[in-house]
Amino acid sequence: MTSATPHAHGLGMRIAVIVLSLLLAAMILLFFATTSKIAAGAAELADGTTAAEDGSAKLAAGAAELSDGAQTLADGTQDLAAGAASAEDGSQKLSDGATTAAAGATALAAGAGDLAAGAANAEAGASRLSGGAQTALAGSQDLAAGAAAADAGAQQLVAGATRLSAGVTGAHQYTTGVLAGATTLSDTLRRSDDLGADACPSRHEDRAAERRDGRPRSVAATRGQPRRDARR
Repeated sequence: MTSATPHAHGLGMRIAVIVLSLLLAAMILLFFATTSKIAAGAAELADGTTAAEDGSAKLAAGAAELSDGAQTLADGTQDLAAGAASAEDGSQKLSDGATTAAAGATALAAGAGDLAAGAANAEAGASRLSGGAQTALAGSQDLAAGAAAADAGAQQLVAGATRLSAGVTGAHQYTTGVLAGATTLSDTLRRSDDLGADACPSRHEDRAAERRDGRPRSVAATRGQPRRDARR
């Protein structure tokens, strides 16, 4: 008996197909990963072979250097023997130097005594120098005080000179004013005498006579003349 509906797989079949697909993909990935690791291992093996070849060459070079070092060691042994002989000679020289150093130490001790005496003299000189320095300090302080006093005196002298200059200037101005006043007064008196002479002819004549004689006339004559002229 046939069915009109299409055949549908069950859920289990679908799950199996999905699992098989995932396994296939995992196998493919594993294959590629394994292949990559095999290729990398082959490259590392080639590099190791090259490094082993280089190491063999270096080993051969090291063996040659070791042979050269053995020869150098033999030569150094001979040099060491010669150095031992030189060391013996140096020891003798060192012993002689020690004797000389002992003699020098004795001389140094004697020099130390002289140095101690010189140090005592230097200390005494330093004491005298300190006293001189104190005296010089006191003198410099006195000099500074004298300089300050001289400066103060100079300031006072400048102030006095300034006041004196101001006083001289004031006196000059006062004298100029007095001279101007005297000149003005003389001009005023002269004008007033000229006006009086114009008003009184006899006084004008007296003035002329005074100028001719070079001496003033008596006061009575001067005073009486205008009265006579007035009576006339």
